[in-house]
Amino acid sequence: MITNNVAYTCKMNPNSAPITALLAPYPCKVKFQTGNWGIFGRGSLDIAKSVMTFERSQTDLASIIVGDFCEMAGDCKILLGGEHDNERILNNTMGNFPFLRSNAKKAGMSFHPSSSRGAVHIGHNVVISQRVMIRSGVTIDNGAVIGAGAVVTHDIPAFAIAAGVPARLVKKRFDEESIAALLALRWWDWELLSLSEHLGALHTFSPLEMLEYSKKQSIMYEERSDKYVVLSAIKQDSIMNLVCEGVEINRQFIPLSQLPENFQLYIAQAHAKHGQEIMIMHHLFSEITVI
Repeated sequence: MITNNVAYTCKMNPNSAPITALLAPYPCKVKFQTGNWGIFGRGSLDIAKSVMTFERSQTDLASIIVGDFCEMAGDCKILLGGEHDNERILNNTMGNFPFLRSNAKKAGMSFHPSSSRGAVHIGHNVVISQRVMIRSGVTIDNGAVIGAGAVVTHDIPAFAIAAGVPARLVKKRFDEESIAALLALRWWDWELLSLSEHLGALHTFSPLEMLEYSKKQSIMYEERSDKYVVLSAIKQDSIMNLVCEGVEINRQFIPLSQLPENFQLYIAQAHAKHGQEIMIMHHLFSEITVI
């Protein structure tokens, strides 16, 4: 992580949740109430609010992995299960017949559509428009764009624009040579200081120009490690709330109460009122170590 004492003051967007902005510089691990969990890269935590879980997870593996700098508009859903077994005669959940479900459970049967086609993988710099639904087992590769109202049932390649029901390739954002340059550039792996310094070039240059430009610069890359801010996703009245529980380092959990006081105060800013000026700090995470 960035070790310099970098900080800036900003006003929270009234339409965004403070916790997702506060934790934007950090990779996060989100635990859902059904036992499913997922990894959300820098700036991608908002996507956790669109995840739909079903019966309790039967695996210790991540159910969803999202890269850095991904954006998702409103009214989207990512299904981590809920696949009906349409090869059976009875593919109905019998949700309105609790006595039937109770008898079935006693007989070792289940009407719940809990099966999953596998984990959802979303790469870096993916943009997902409004009202998109993503089925379990899907991979959306780096730089892809999903059009509004799409239902993603199959993998989407890197830097593709996909739309429709089911989602199909509309076109590629760039030609193959430019896509290769962007995959080599890996700007989403840059530290935030480097990203801030060269943001204008990223906005202006073509992919090939940007790759050549980057070779002449002192780009700092993010150190990837097994270190995450841990949150619980708690659904109340159809609203998903994210609550910080602590930090996980090399699979060792440290509760928030045992973390440095400055980090606890930082997280406490999540309760600031919308529109209030708060301090965003980038160096705190790197100070946390396992004793």
